[in-house]
Amino acid sequence: GAPFEEFSINPLFGPSTQVLLDMGAKQASKIVKDGEFYRLFTPMFLHGGILHLLFNMAFLWSFGSQLEREFGHIKVAYIYLTSGVFGVLCSAIFNPTIPSVGASGACYGLIGAAWADFILNFSFYRNQWKCVFFQLFFGTAFNVLLGMIPQLDNFAHLGGLINGFFTGLSVLTLPRYDWYAFRKPDKLYQICLKGFGIFISPIVMIIFVIILYTNDGYESFCEWCDYLSCLPTPWWSCGAVCEEGFEIDETSNPGNLTVVCPRDIGTVLLPDNGEVFGNTGEALEVALALCEKACFPDD
Repeated sequence: GAPFEEFSINPLFGPSTQVLLDMGAKQASKIVKDGEFYRLFTPMFLHGGILHLLFNMAFLWSFGSQLEREFGHIKVAYIYLTSGVFGVLCSAIFNPTIPSVGASGACYGLIGAAWADFILNFSFYRNQWKCVFFQLFFGTAFNVLLGMIPQLDNFAHLGGLINGFFTGLSVLTLPRYDWYAFRKPDKLYQICLKGFGIFISPIVMIIFVIILYTNDGYESFCEWCDYLSCLPTPWWSCGAVCEEGFEIDETSNPGNLTVVCPRDIGTVLLPDNGEVFGNTGEALEVALALCEKACFPDD
């Protein structure tokens, strides 16, 4: 495929969705049914376009440079990579049919790591803890709320954030030294938090892998999870999105589904039989097929 798709299709100055899928973008059915487990790793090294890459690199420099100076590149790389994988894993569970790429989950993991650093090494921030706390709080709140607008994969963001916090607890304890340059033992709360991080990080990863391969949709255990990725407001709607470029609005026309087609094709009305537009993996695949058939009837 072409390295740059038309601006009306990809305004990030990048390739088409199909090209990204061919290169290893996340799609749950390809991971689970086709055995392409490498798609849990490759999305964090792909980007939707030049603007997407530049934004993530700026984010990485902003949060990662200070952590790397304090803790070294090995620990930060460990947090970055595991957070990226866990972010993709969460996206595959909660947003299964949308092909997605990007290092956002890994970058958000560094925010979680910054919180872990703040808690574990609070004595180093004692004289400026209020300033650091409010910087972290408002920075985290802004980025999480930003992910609640349509077309952004906030499940990957939140997954990376959570993993970064847990893995950060396990590796980011700063050493303390006495007047004679002998290292002091870690405080009890640091030991407890470090042990908790070491224990919980792999457990959560394993649980979510099991959910991905055994669960057919998340509605059965989390009916409100949709609001974590898209919060309806008077300025936008959160219709069921079955693939990038397609959107389904179930509210504007009672008894019908309004399929918003990509490439400025317009909208198509479909009868709502109330059976296929759920959040299970099978239902979303049927929804995707109907979207494509409605918008591209001649293909």
